[in-house]
Amino acid sequence: MKKKDQLTPFLAKSLLYDYLKGNLSPERKKAVDLVLQQDADLKLVLRNLEMKMKELESFDAVGVTERWKEDLSLPHPSLSQQLASLERRFAPRFWKALPLTVLVVSVITAVAVFQPWKLLHLNEVEVTQVAMNDDDVRMEAALALSEKDIENVMKAQVQETKEEAPSTDQLTLTGTRTAPPVEVKAKTPEKQETPPKQKPKMGELYRGFMTVGDLVAVSDKAASKIIALGGKKAGQVPLGWERAEDERYFHFSLPEKNKKALLDFLSNFSQVRLSSQPHPLVMPEGKIRIILVVRQDPNAERPAPRSEEPGQEETPPSEKEETSP
Repeated sequence: MKKKDQLTPFLAKSLLYDYLKGNLSPERKKAVDLVLQQDADLKLVLRNLEMKMKELESFDAVGVTERWKEDLSLPHPSLSQQLASLERRFAPRFWKALPLTVLVVSVITAVAVFQPWKLLHLNEVEVTQVAMNDDDVRMEAALALSEKDIENVMKAQVQETKEEAPSTDQLTLTGTRTAPPVEVKAKTPEKQETPPKQKPKMGELYRGFMTVGDLVAVSDKAASKIIALGGKKAGQVPLGWERAEDERYFHFSLPEKNKKALLDFLSNFSQVRLSSQPHPLVMPEGKIRIILVVRQDPNAERPAPRSEEPGQEETPPSEKEETSP
């Protein structure tokens, strides 16, 4: 045999299984036999492998008996102990909670089926949804801030009206006032007509809204102009209160004669939408109450801040025309 056809013990060991099965070629089997003659350890490995293969072949004759099947189907002893322990622990709690669970389920089912609230005959109130745009929503929010300020005034006016109206204790069944006892004369007492009930007086509230390009500058100028025209803040918040990052809130009273001057001044910056509505708060003669909301225009670019001389106030074109000779 040539030297190149000889096998090393390592390669011969990997071919032992095929050697026993008879899967090797005659040349390769002769090479393995040569290595086995020279290596005693490899012979021992071959003998052990042959014994294991014979044991494996004997397993084909082993059968599973019914007793084995029964033993394999039973749970493990430790698992059986755990199941028994859980049953002893939770069984009493289950029987204690069962009546309460049945009661709760019965009550819920009865309420869902019979619907007892339908037997109460509650007065139904229809609520009509009114579509409002974004500007109207902001106006309503601004008006809501002043409702707490005028609540006490409304109560005082209602009390005044009740005191001015004649009490029913002083009227007779015929509508005449009871007079103190006097001497009876020949003339019959004259009947007096019952005065009509006085309706509570209603005031007027102006609400305005405008969008501007420079919120900070316009708000500061508007606050200064309102004060210059004799306006005073109403409510608890200052003039030009920053209610949101892009919104300023003005709630103030103003002499009625200066309303046009204020509107002319504000119209230099943007269009002012002003509306009036009846309101329970009655202002003194010659005074009006205004709620103005100034909002930053999201599409406009804010101009860079300009330095103005102190004490100098911008005069609207309408006032310049009035002051010019």
